[in-house]
Amino acid sequence: MHTADWHLGHTLYDYDRSREHQRFLDWLVQELEQRAVDVLLIAGDIFETANPPVSALRQWYSFLASATQRCPKLEIVAIGGNHDSAARLDAPEALLSKRVHVIGGLPRRNGRELHMERMVLPLHNAKGERQAWIAAIPYLRVSDLPRVGKGGDQVLVDGVHQLHQQIFKRLFTKAKAGEATLAMGHLYMAGASLSPDSERKVLGGNQNPLDQDLFPERLAYVALGHLHYAQQVGRKSIRYSGSPIPLSMTERAYIHQVVLLEFQDGALAKTVDVPIPRSVAMQRLPDDGFLPLKPLLKKIAELPDRDLAVKDLPYLELRVSLTTPEPTLRSQIEDALETKAVRLLAVRTQYTGDGKALADHPVELGLLEPEQVFRHRWEKQHEGPIPPEILEAFHELIELAEQAQ
Repeated sequence: MHTADWHLGHTLYDYDRSREHQRFLDWLVQELEQRAVDVLLIAGDIFETANPPVSALRQWYSFLASATQRCPKLEIVAIGGNHDSAARLDAPEALLSKRVHVIGGLPRRNGRELHMERMVLPLHNAKGERQAWIAAIPYLRVSDLPRVGKGGDQVLVDGVHQLHQQIFKRLFTKAKAGEATLAMGHLYMAGASLSPDSERKVLGGNQNPLDQDLFPERLAYVALGHLHYAQQVGRKSIRYSGSPIPLSMTERAYIHQVVLLEFQDGALAKTVDVPIPRSVAMQRLPDDGFLPLKPLLKKIAELPDRDLAVKDLPYLELRVSLTTPEPTLRSQIEDALETKAVRLLAVRTQYTGDGKALADHPVELGLLEPEQVFRHRWEKQHEGPIPPEILEAFHELIELAEQAQ
């Protein structure tokens, strides 16, 4: 079974998501047990931040304990993503069961040569028979990549390819006839669909889309993480499983899922998309575009009234168009929603005039992304687009700052 992008510890405009995550984890353990799954693949971004809250750490370790207790023959292979702290994921390695493999960051011996035994792993069925091998490659940071080529972005892309080729060479050497070869990665593939409000751009070679030729056709399956929309990329055997819960309003229409895989004689025989039940609904008014304030207030009045017995109320985002600033906007909306069975996430505003400086209109800071502010600042002071190397350095600074927190 292939899953990814759990983002434990995630909050949505200060709303805690731990109840939604716990329902997913409970459902997942039940599916693993009922379907007699041999191997669970978790392709990165286990946590929302590099320094997750204790409650998220507790959910992670409780899941590992529950899954291995209820499914004694289950093997788990998890890799770190760009949101994860590699060191935090790797730290408890000595305490984990031999059936649980967590590769937080690119492992090396003595800080130099690749530690292949930690990444290239055998996979077994319930009888303990070796059936496959997997190259579990965590999210690659710029410092992980070998420097090849003459310069520019292509140096990083070439470094990603060279590193993968080195690991796959060991993988194919290990696999015998009739054993499937699999790979895991946390990266951004060309031709894939993104979720613009929740997926952070990744660094270096992974910030530049990577072609499917990164993965040899000999691989029976490639389990990817990073993009939240479940999708295949090029070949049917290269898949993003997607996130288990919607992490932004743009993901409200996704069918979140895990992917069940069956292999026979070293080849992928069958894939089944298993939908994940959604425990909390997400609504947007209007569903598309923006409405003037009076029609929007009328729509709010049509929402169902709150039932005090219901705890997990739907999330609501409002989109209002204004001709001029409306100082009482927030209070009017809060009054209209006081008895309604929803939780207000955000009010997005659109002005009918042409765009001015960022500070010229009321802005909710929670709606701004760092890159959005950076681009606006650049455009005010410089001509032309931001050079790629400057944007890459900016993203690296953002990641370092988040890890430092």
